[in-house]
Amino acid sequence: MNKKYRSRPDKMFLIVIGIPMLSMLTMMMFQKSLLGIIIATLTAAFVLYLIFNTWYTIEQDVLHVRCGFLYRKDIPIKAIKSIATSSSILSSPATSFDRLEIAFNQFDSVLISPENRQDFIESLKKINPTIIVNR
Repeated sequence: MNKKYRSRPDKMFLIVIGIPMLSMLTMMMFQKSLLGIIIATLTAAFVLYLIFNTWYTIEQDVLHVRCGFLYRKDIPIKAIKSIATSSSILSSPATSFDRLEIAFNQFDSVLISPENRQDFIESLKKINPTIIVNR
């Protein structure tokens, strides 16, 4: 089974990220700072790249978590202990503040935000029915 789930950006996440970027770009435009405009534009392009290139793939018995070229994690689905809802603002490969915390191995975890959460959880539980789901 190969299933790909995109990260689901929420409005609040986009506002928290977008307002400072637009403010920085506007300020650089008013100051007529070409270097500032270039840096602000490149920063915005990089953030958009990360938003649109964050996904989670279930491939046989491995969960692949990807966030552009910055974050790559392959998690054996049999190693997943639990899935819990989270609204943590910690840095993670998720484009939403409405997240799932995947706990695996002894002390490891990752925060993600798949588009179709229910289907995502069911797909993982088909492979590893011992996963505890806390909603």
